[in-house]
Amino acid sequence: MTTKSEPIARWEVVDGQPVAHVEVMPADMTLEQMRKLCFDLRAVYDEMYWHTVKWLAAGVKRSSKVHLLLKSAYEEDSHTVALCGKLPPKWDVTFMLGGEPEKGETCKACYDAWLSDDLN
Repeated sequence: MTTKSEPIARWEVVDGQPVAHVEVMPADMTLEQMRKLCFDLRAVYDEMYWHTVKWLAAGVKRSSKVHLLLKSAYEEDSHTVALCGKLPPKWDVTFMLGGEPEKGETCKACYDAWLSDDLN
């Protein structure tokens, strides 16, 4: 494996889509080198995935339902209002939502707003 200090993986947007560039030379790797490679690739994957999603699911402690947030609004201000209008003191859990929200896990007002709006 390379001993260079630059990143072995990077990404960019090409024609509107994220594209990864990975430099890995065939070699035997130690467990530590393999661990580092996996973490480096996962970090690039997470950044690429963040670029592709439009929606976030957010939750607060002691609630079984998540609320839907527009990623663009969350990027401007992490203390953003959900589609249903809920604005807690802070969102305790936020994760990327690839695809459609799960009806049973999503606040009914958020889900209904997501269904009826031209945002999705």
